[in-house]
Amino acid sequence: MDHDRNDPEPVLARAPATPWELQEILGWSLLVALLLLVVAYVAAGIIQSGASPQENPLEVTTYYASDWASPYFTIFPLAALAIAWWQLRRWGPVLTPSDGVEGEAGGAEGGETEAGAVHVARARMAATASVVALVVIVFAAIGVVVTSLLLFPQSEASGSQVWPSEAETLASAATALLLSGVGLAIALSLRGEASARLATDTEEAVEPEDVPAAE
Repeated sequence: MDHDRNDPEPVLARAPATPWELQEILGWSLLVALLLLVVAYVAAGIIQSGASPQENPLEVTTYYASDWASPYFTIFPLAALAIAWWQLRRWGPVLTPSDGVEGEAGGAEGGETEAGAVHVARARMAATASVVALVVIVFAAIGVVVTSLLLFPQSEASGSQVWPSEAETLASAATALLLSGVGLAIALSLRGEASARLATDTEEAVEPEDVPAAE
């Protein structure tokens, strides 16, 4: 029977309604909170840039709309990834066949295996959402760095007044880029591990089609 190894549908379809654990709710709450903060900061930046006429509105708007990028915002997806990692450590083993016992997932009973598949699938979704969040932070950090460097020579203030703020902006954006890069590597690794766990359990759940015996 042909089946996509990365599709956990056969296992999840036969799994009963699995309640959400507190750590899963916390992880998704962090990602939703990040979304709300980003939307609020971007909207405030666009409004602030349009409050007065500018000679270079594109650069100014981009700067204000991406000025929020900082290490503070990377805490949210990184914490969500830590929760997803914990869920994989907890539920992943029940989807792995025991050594020397073919077809038995880690010695776990069927109900526990099905619940584990649901929790692992949720961890994979959280890792995917974290990838999206980290990519947004990366683009915002790049945007604030580029526009900051473009606007710096056009500033009417003296260098001694601009450089401290410029250095702080560049350092904050660079730190956000570093943490986001590390987070992306972790998120992709967790997503791959979750897909592998689900693929293993899916292969055991899908039974081969009956083949008529040759006469």
